[in-house]
Amino acid sequence: MAHTIESAFDHEHVNDVLQFLSEYRFTLSDIPIAITIRLFRPIAAGGGVFFRQSHFISTPKQAGPYRTSRPWNDTEEAAINQVVSAMNMEYDAAIKAGMTPDETWLTPNDSFLQ
Repeated sequence: MAHTIESAFDHEHVNDVLQFLSEYRFTLSDIPIAITIRLFRPIAAGGGVFFRQSHFISTPKQAGPYRTSRPWNDTEEAAINQVVSAMNMEYDAAIKAGMTPDETWLTPNDSFLQ
C-alpha cells in the first residue's frame, strides 16, 4: 500500500491536521505594525480554508477587538478578503468619526503562533 499524507495522519490520537498554504502581510495606513494572515487547509474531508491573523482591530469606537466567529472560508481569496474587509470596515468607521489612527488600534492575537 502506498503512503499518502492523509494516511500518515490517520491515527487514533491525531486530530485537527492543517496544511500550511500561504502567508500574507500588510499594514493599515498610518499604523506601522505588520498584520500577518496565515492560511491552512484541513487534511480531513470537509475542505475550505482556515486562517489565523496576527492582530485584531480594536479602535476606540469599538467595544473590544473584532474577532470573527468564523475563522474559515471556502477559498484562500475569500478568507483573505474576510480578514482585510473587516479590518478596513472598522478602520474606516473610526476615521469617519474623526479619530486618528494609532498603534493601539491593533491587538496582538495571543494564539497566532500556536
